[in-house]
Amino acid sequence: MSKLQKLCSTFYKAFFFSFLPLLGFISMILRTLNILIVDGASLIMQQLSEILYNKASVNIIRFAINAEDGLKALAQDQTDMLILDINLSGMSGLEMLRKVKALYEYTLVVIILTNTPYTIYRDECLRIGADFFLDKSRDFALLPDLVDRYSHKKMLVKSG
Repeated sequence: MSKLQKLCSTFYKAFFFSFLPLLGFISMILRTLNILIVDGASLIMQQLSEILYNKASVNIIRFAINAEDGLKALAQDQTDMLILDINLSGMSGLEMLRKVKALYEYTLVVIILTNTPYTIYRDECLRIGADFFLDKSRDFALLPDLVDRYSHKKMLVKSG
């Protein structure tokens, strides 16, 4: 290795390592979405966490196994996006959606993700105020794209 190559290599390493803290800070700024998943199925929550934790825009993912715990979680921390199942033990997801929309109408994106994709449920959820209604068996793969689209929209609102 020539002296010039060594000098360039040394300069590159010094430059790169001096900016690592800045890159970490920028990454923290870009991770803006706080997501709450309310679903009674642990397998679904595990799959969702695996696909959503890899999204650069996701800051925190919290979980609740029923609507009551979900409402408590919403009251405790800022949440940008709620992924909600209709079929929950205790209070139904529909009832939770009604309460959520009464409390957080303009500040929370709600995605219904359910194994009950019947038109009557879809129409009711959208009427109440859900932003999206997805079938777990057919539309599961759409979630990462929805998260990306919402995070870009949120960043534009913040900067604009």
